[in-house]
Amino acid sequence: MQKSATSAAGQFSSRISDPCLANASRRLDTLVAEIRKSFLASDRAYGARRVLHELLEAGRCCKLYAIERLMTSNALRTRREAPPAK
Repeated sequence: MQKSATSAAGQFSSRISDPCLANASRRLDTLVAEIRKSFLASDRAYGARRVLHELLEAGRCCKLYAIERLMTSNALRTRREAPPAK
């Protein structure tokens, strides 16, 4: 069995500087910005499903689970209506 000439730390640092990962991070940032824009335009009323449909209409390709996860991680929660007074 032959050992790799590159150390584990060297392999990690090469992955950090990988331009493909930088592009993925940039795409994720733009997707979060589009989610936030759609969510705030709805006056915090749209949930993940409606935001997903707006993004699909705009030509973005994404999945419901990804939208839910990104909305949760960015604290984008729908506003709750007060229960009717009795």
